[in-house]
Amino acid sequence: MIPAFKFRWLYLVILGLLPALLTACGITYPPSGGSLTGVVWQLQNVQFDGSNTSTTVNQPANYTIEFKTDGTAQIKADCNTANFGYSTSGYQLTMTAGPTTLVFCGSHSLSEPYLQALEHATSYSLQGDTLTINTGLNGYMNFKKA
Repeated sequence: MIPAFKFRWLYLVILGLLPALLTACGITYPPSGGSLTGVVWQLQNVQFDGSNTSTTVNQPANYTIEFKTDGTAQIKADCNTANFGYSTSGYQLTMTAGPTTLVFCGSHSLSEPYLQALEHATSYSLQGDTLTINTGLNGYMNFKKA
């Protein structure tokens, strides 16, 4: 009985050290939230934080986001593009602004508030081919698979 106990203990120690060994060898894990990746999401409607009304996006193809497995997100915001970093923990979502073009897209463009809303992302949910990103206290963005 003692040898079996020692074997189990050794097995648990090896399992506990395995992630550290793989990382030391240069093997990395993709960020959590893999179901977000591999899809171009088009913005359908948005309620910016602090607003009581929802805005329907007339040209969803002009407002897209694609989450990559390396923890970056490629964003199209009307006539601008951006690369953000992101991380997930469960359904919590954190986004960090990166390089962004700053072209004026017109007075009716949602480019600037869209990018700001992404920076304030707090969580997300997936239902079928709909992605909802929650921002701030009462803001949200609904996306569909392109």
